[in-house]
Amino acid sequence: MTRKSRVCKNLHSDSRSRERLTAAQEPGSLPRVRLTRILHWLAAGTGRWRFLALTLALMIAFYAALYHPYAETSLPGRCLIAYLELAANGSALLLGWLGEPVSVQGTTVFGRFPFIVVLDCAALDAQALFAAAVLAFPVGGWPKLLGLVGGLGAIWLINVSRLVALYYAGVRSLELFQVLHEEVMVLLVILSVCGLFFAWALWARGYAAGPRRLGAAHAT
Repeated sequence: MTRKSRVCKNLHSDSRSRERLTAAQEPGSLPRVRLTRILHWLAAGTGRWRFLALTLALMIAFYAALYHPYAETSLPGRCLIAYLELAANGSALLLGWLGEPVSVQGTTVFGRFPFIVVLDCAALDAQALFAAAVLAFPVGGWPKLLGLVGGLGAIWLINVSRLVALYYAGVRSLELFQVLHEEVMVLLVILSVCGLFFAWALWARGYAAGPRRLGAAHAT
């Protein structure tokens, strides 16, 4: 191959590289590129199994701590009761904004359909699942901290909205309440957790890739 042909080949290669770079920098293409990278990473053998193993280990630890039979007077027991009361007060506050005559005593919400917020109704298991997945995901500490604060808060709001929806279902029909409580709402909460995690993972991957792209741009 002559020197001229090699130069032409290099020029064509640079042109194709610029085209790929331009396509990757188009605003509409960034979410698709990031999602593809995450799916490829999850499909990769080493990264996938490391992530799943660490998520499972953290879930077991969180669930063991969450469902341990603490005494009510112990510090963990008081913290759990305080969180249940927070969920009860949050749902009562939202019901009050909607015009419902409700009151709260401890973890019990009184109204047209009284209910008690117990451990299984607090979405702490969903928060534990989300926290385990975020902590196991291979990004830096700052994105994880933001993900935990935002994600756990969002799950709390979703659960409060769920309690309000169940309240109105109970007012209408006990059978409707049982169906929503035991089947529909459980699936919706799980889907919400998965959606929150993938949304955070897209952002976290982009956040982590930002400094690398900036460094590569300065290098060229």
